[in-house]
Amino acid sequence: MQQRRWTRRLSGIFLFAVPVAGWLGAGAMPVSAHERWFVADPNRYTPEWSLLLSGPVLLAIAIAALALGAAQVADGASRRWQNTRRGAALANRLAGIGEERLQRVYAYLPLLLAVHVAVPLLVSGFQLELFAPNLKMRTNLLSGVLALAEVLIALALVYGVFTDYAALGLAGLWVAALVLGPFVGIPPVLVPEQALYLGFAAFLYIIGRGPFSGDALLGRRAHPNPRLVEYALPALRWGVGLSFVILAFTEKLLRPDLANAFLAQKINFNLGAGFGIPDALFIYGAAIVELTFGVLLIAGTLPRLVIIALWVPSNLTLPYLGWVELVGHLPIYGALLTLLIVGASSRAASRRSALVLAQEAGAIAQREADAVGSGGSGLPVVQ
Repeated sequence: MQQRRWTRRLSGIFLFAVPVAGWLGAGAMPVSAHERWFVADPNRYTPEWSLLLSGPVLLAIAIAALALGAAQVADGASRRWQNTRRGAALANRLAGIGEERLQRVYAYLPLLLAVHVAVPLLVSGFQLELFAPNLKMRTNLLSGVLALAEVLIALALVYGVFTDYAALGLAGLWVAALVLGPFVGIPPVLVPEQALYLGFAAFLYIIGRGPFSGDALLGRRAHPNPRLVEYALPALRWGVGLSFVILAFTEKLLRPDLANAFLAQKINFNLGAGFGIPDALFIYGAAIVELTFGVLLIAGTLPRLVIIALWVPSNLTLPYLGWVELVGHLPIYGALLTLLIVGASSRAASRRSALVLAQEAGAIAQREADAVGSGGSGLPVVQ
C-alpha cells in the first residue's frame, strides 16, 4: 500500500514536471533553436570532446537519466490506470478524440510528413546546402551532384512517386554527407546532428507516401514486407530524439561558446538575466532540457505528454528567428504531429496503431495486418 502511494506521488510529480520543464526551457532558451544556423563561421565550433567527462556534462547526463526513470514510473502507473474501468474508457484519447476517430486521419500522415521533409530539402538544394543552413557546401561538381540529389528526392516525396527509392536515397545522402563531407567543405563531425533524416527515411521506406500519391495512382506499394511495420514509428522517434540529444552536446554542453556567440550575435533569450541568472547557467539549463526531451523521445515513454510539452519551446523561436528557423524545423513539426496522433500510450495500442497506419497508407493489405496483429510474424513489439 505504501509502495502504491509513493508510485502515485512520483507519477503525479512527473506528469506535472514534464510540461513545466518544457515551459521553463522556453523561457530560458528555446531548446529547438539551432545556434549554429545563426552565428558567423558556425563550423569552426566543433565539439570539445575533452569536456565529455567533465562534471557539468556528467551531471546533465545524470539528470536526464533520473527524468527517464521517473517517466518509466509514471508510464507504469498510467498503464495500470488504463486497466481500470474508467481508465479504459479514456485511454489513448487525444483532446477528447478517441483512437478510432484519430485513425481516420492516418492516411494523411505520410503525405504530411513527406511534404514537411521535402520543403527544407528543396531550399537546401537550391542554396548549395546539405540538410541544414550551417552545412554550406563549396562550389564544385560534387556539391552540385549532392544538391541535385536533394532536389530530386524532395520532388519525389512531394509527388509521392517511387517513395521507397527516394527514402533509400535520403538515407544514402546522409551517409554521403558523412563520407564525402571533407570534399565539399562540410565537417563530418556535424553530420550526425541531422540524424532525424535517417528516421524519416526509415518511416517513409516502410509506410510509403500513402493513398494520396503518385505511387498509389500507379499501383505501386511501399516496401511490401509487413514484418517491418512495427519499426516505422520507433525509427521516427529515435531519429528525432537522437538529433535532440546530439544537438544538446554539440551546440551547448561541448561548445558553450557557440551558444554564447548566438546570444551575443543574434538575440539573447536569457529572460532570467534581469534576476541575476548568468548566460552560462542559462545555456546549461537549456542543454539539460534538450537532452532530457531527446532521451524521453527515444525511450517512447508517455510520448504525447512529452510532445505537447515540447510544442511551446519548439515554436517560440519562430517570431524571432524567422524563415530560416521555420523551414529548418518543418521536418520536426511533421514528425511530432505524426507521433502525437499515432503515439498511443500503451504497448498494445501502439502496435495496433502502427498496423492501422500501414494499412491506411497502403503499405500492407488487410490480411497481412491481421496476420501481424495476431502474432503471425513472430516479431516482438517494438516500443
